[in-house]
Parts: sequence; C-alpha cells; structure tokens
Amino acid sequence: TYSTTLLGVGTHSISAQYNSDANYGGAVSSTLAQVVGQASQFLTFDPAPIVTVGGTGTVLATSANPNSGNPIQYSTLSTDCSVNSSSGVVTGIQVGTNNCTITASQAGNANYSAATNINQSSTVAKASQTIAFGALRQVTFGVAPFVVSAIAPSGFTVIFASTTASLGTGRGTTASVCAGGPVPVR
Repeated sequence: TYSTTLLGVGTHSISAQYNSDANYGGAVSSTLAQVVGQASQFLTFDPAPIVTVGGTGTVLATSANPNSGNPIQYSTLSTDCSVNSSSGVVTGIQVGTNNCTITASQAGNANYSAATNINQSSTVAKASQTIAFGALRQVTFGVAPFVVSAIAPSGFTVIFASTTASLGTGRGTTASVCAGGPVPVR
C-alpha cells in the first residue's frame, strides 16, 4: 500500500520498487501516472444587512477551508447601492426591496480553481430624518411676514405650516403672526 500526500496540481509518475531478499529477486513496477487536479473553493454569505439611504452595512462572504488564501472581492451592478470591493461595506443610494445585489468572488491559484461567484440581495430602506430649525427670533404682533428656516438631512426644502391658523400662518418659508402668543409650527 502506498499513499500520496501533498502532491501539487499536475501529473506525477509513480512506480514501486522491491529490492531482492533471500527468497525473491528484485522487481520494479510499471510507471503509473497520478493526475492531481485543482481543488474547488466554495463561498457562502452571512445574512444580508438592511441598509438605509445614505447609511452603510457590511456583507460578509466566507470561503470554506482549505482555500486559495486569496481575498474575497465584492461588486455590484446596482445603481441603488455601492459596495467597497475589499471590505464589503455597502452604501444605500436609493430605496427599494431587494434592489441591491452584491456579488462575491474569490480567485484561484495553482492548486485551487476560482470559486463560483455567489449573489446576495439586500434591501435599501428609507433613512430617518430629524429636521433642525434655524434660530427663531421673537417677533411682535402685526409685523410683516418673516422668513423661517430649517434643514433636513435629505437636502429637500422644508415647508412650514401653522398648526393653529388663528394664531399664525405659514406659506413655504414665510410665516405671519395673526394673534399674540406662541404659534405652533409644523
């Protein structure tokens, strides 16, 4: 019995030799060809992250051991997200369900064939916003309409309206006081 271990990819010639002893003469077997092919690599993904618009999450693919030792690379053809090719950090760009497909790949080497690419779909969800009001100045009843301001992380224009029209009104970014007292604005 003979076993071969740690043979690299390629064709290896193997023969057996028996040296003579007191009862038998020496012998050499015919040569056999041992063909060693590349081993396969297999990738799997951890559960997909849900990413928000402008937010990030990380996809993680792993390669079964043993493997080529080459890094796993990430890519996407989606315009709804982007992915860092080496870290797997995904950035959401546009809202959608399963609209961000990430591909993981791993190159081979002399002993391992390239892994079959695998895909994973993620959802890009709406981002939450907190609107920040600009400084409000104290105004006097009867003063001309004045400008109010606020900033939203989305960059969209914030539109103001009074929740109590008898106290004040708002149109776009302009407010007016209609009576004395605090004017609730939304």
